[in-house]
Order: sequence, then C-alpha cells, then structure tokens
Amino acid sequence: MRPEAADKQSVISGISERPMSDKRKLKRIHLSCFLNVFMDGSAEPVGQVLDIQTDGMLLMSQEFIPDGHLAKFKIELPESMNGAGEIVVEAESVWSSKDFDPGMYNTGMQFIRISDADVERIKNLISDYGIDSE
Repeated sequence: MRPEAADKQSVISGISERPMSDKRKLKRIHLSCFLNVFMDGSAEPVGQVLDIQTDGMLLMSQEFIPDGHLAKFKIELPESMNGAGEIVVEAESVWSSKDFDPGMYNTGMQFIRISDADVERIKNLISDYGIDSE
C-alpha cells in the first residue's frame, strides 16, 4: 500500500498509527503481571496495562479511545504491593491502533496529572514487576 493510501485509510478508520519517531523521554517497561484499568469511576475495567512508566502507559482495551481524549483512570495494583491499592492518574490519549487480537485496541496514554505518591508507586511497581523487553 502506498503511504498516501495508508494515511487515508487511517483517517477513514478513525485510528491513527503510532508515530514513527518516538517522542518519549522515558522507556516504557513491560510488567510480569496484568493490571486492570478503570475509567471515570466505572465498576468494570476498560482494559489492561501493557507497559508503563511514570509519564504514561500503553492501554489495551476493547474500546477505541480517540486521540486527545482526557480521562481519569484508576490502575489496580497487585495485592502483594503492601496494600497500595491503586494508582490514580489523569491521562490523555496520544495515539491508538488496532491490536493483533481482533476487537482490541492499543492506546498510548500520557499522564497529565499524577501525585508524587503515585509516581513512587509506579517506580516500586517497575522495580518489583518490571521485565526488560530488550
């Protein structure tokens, strides 16, 4: 497919592809556990964390989340993290693409607001459950 056709297809489908140049300041870390993510006080998880860092996460979900969508998310932590419970962030979607698993989407989320305590929880999460993906 010609590049122009691919761009048109992305616009038609409403799904933007991840930019070729990665603008992240911090390398995202894959985890050895699954973390459920809840949006805006929902009782049902919207998806799961695929990778995380103190400035953002990759969210896999059944819902398409358009670029620029702002929302409050709660990330459920493993029980083994000494009762830490959850991480609460306000995040903005910066890209979204279809996952190889039919009916699933991957969305790059940038954290807009996060407490210092939750930044520390993410650092502890990475220390305890992080997997070097390289």
